[in-house]
Amino acid sequence: MEKKLKKTIILLKVAVVVLFSTVSPIFSADSDWQFDRKLAIGHMINRNCDQAWKILWESAQTGRKEALNTIALGIYTHGMSIPGAMTDKLSMYRYIFIFLTYGLSNQADTEKRLLNELFGEVLFPKKSGHPFGECLRNSTNISSCTDVAISERLVPSFSDFVSEVNNSGGATNQKSICLFNVEN
Repeated sequence: MEKKLKKTIILLKVAVVVLFSTVSPIFSADSDWQFDRKLAIGHMINRNCDQAWKILWESAQTGRKEALNTIALGIYTHGMSIPGAMTDKLSMYRYIFIFLTYGLSNQADTEKRLLNELFGEVLFPKKSGHPFGECLRNSTNISSCTDVAISERLVPSFSDFVSEVNNSGGATNQKSICLFNVEN
């Protein structure tokens, strides 16, 4: 009886390993991303923006919208700098705008609101009829607003932007710092 129980337990363990090893790679990648995102946010909270940057930029430069948005929020809330890039207010707002624009998705309501609040009425008032502002206010497919921003030359192409960040020091030995001291 004891031998049979041990065999059953071993079989169950093997079944669990087989089951979880065949889980969709998308699920696995998403789980890894959620872990990485939480780790990066923890680094920002602990004022270690360089580690946060390294984690986030790896995913962001592939076009992962959640990573792009997390970087934008890191710049906005912690003053996370882009390694080697200018850290004046205008440059920081430019980066926030670009990261949020490339992070636009139908699931990113917070980021859309932040984009509207920071830039909407200032840069694209309702009366102006600017295509990007109109898209942000009225589009049911908010992801399409990124294409409008590119065609209106509000943001560089994604590949040009990645090159710009990497050439400013994002992929070299330059470090990201947290410019703001955020109290928990």
